[in-house]
Amino acid sequence: MMKKKIIKLLIINLIVPVENFLRRMSDQVSRNYLYDERIFRKWARPISTGVSWDAIQCQGEGYTHVTLRALLTMEYHRIEKALALPSPRYGFGQDVVARLVDLLQIYRRAFGDDSVTKSAGSALASYLDFHHGVAEE
Repeated sequence: MMKKKIIKLLIINLIVPVENFLRRMSDQVSRNYLYDERIFRKWARPISTGVSWDAIQCQGEGYTHVTLRALLTMEYHRIEKALALPSPRYGFGQDVVARLVDLLQIYRRAFGDDSVTKSAGSALASYLDFHHGVAEE
C-alpha cells in the first residue's frame, strides 16, 4: 500500500507538472513556428529565377529605396559575372537585361540617378559592347 502512495505522489508531484510544462512549451513552439512561417512567406522572394518579377508586378512600385538598390545590384552583378567568363555565349542573359532595364526605369523615376544606376548602366553598356563585338566577327 505504501508503494502505491509513493508512486501516486511521484505522478502527481513530478510527472504531471513536467507533462504540463512540455505541453505548454509545445504550444509555444507551434505558435513561434506559425509566426515565423507567416513572416517568411510575406517577405521571401523566389531565387531560382533571380528577381521575382511577379512580386514586383503585384506590389507595383511600392519597393523601398534599399530594396530596389539591392535588386538592381543583384541583376547588374549577374551580367558582370557572365561577362567575366572566359568565353560567354552570344545572347546570354536576355531575361536579366530586360529585368534590369525595367528596374532601372522604376528606380530612376522614384529616386533619380546615383552610383547604382551608373554601375547598372555601365554593365548594360559592356553587355552591348560584347554583343556588337561578337556580331562583327
